Amino acid sequence: MIEGKIYLGEEGYRLTGLLRYKILCEELGINPEEEHDFIDFFAYHLAIYEGEEVVGAGRLSFIDNKFMVERVVVREDKRKEGIGDMVVRMLAFKALELGTTEVYTFSEVKYLDFYAKIGFKSISKNHKHLGIDMELLRLDTALKKGCSCL
Repeated sequence: MIEGKIYLGEEGYRLTGLLRYKILCEELGINPEEEHDFIDFFAYHLAIYEGEEVVGAGRLSFIDNKFMVERVVVREDKRKEGIGDMVVRMLAFKALELGTTEVYTFSEVKYLDFYAKIGFKSISKNHKHLGIDMELLRLDTALKKGCSCL
């Protein structure tokens, strides 16, 4: 059974950090000092469990007056099963629960279609995030008005 749980702060990072490190640092080559930052101590962290194993993760942070869905990762053998979608939707829903009207994320061009299916639209190009060229995306705020997408 797949289940998602949201944690606040350091406990959340402790539960999701290993998967994030394996994917973001080992697989994608992101500097570990950039990947794990002080924001982890204040952010919401989502762990997606299959049984007792974390198979997906992400974090929701509040940066520059924006709720940001970040660090979305899925274990390699569990990709293409809807877990990444679940991570993004659960974190976006948490942001809406916290009272925001807008949710943002950064995405590489190759993942724009993935985020578009959830309702994100590109609002700005040419950003460097974690040393990778990305676009800034915003979730269509119509979702907060009763769309069944979340």
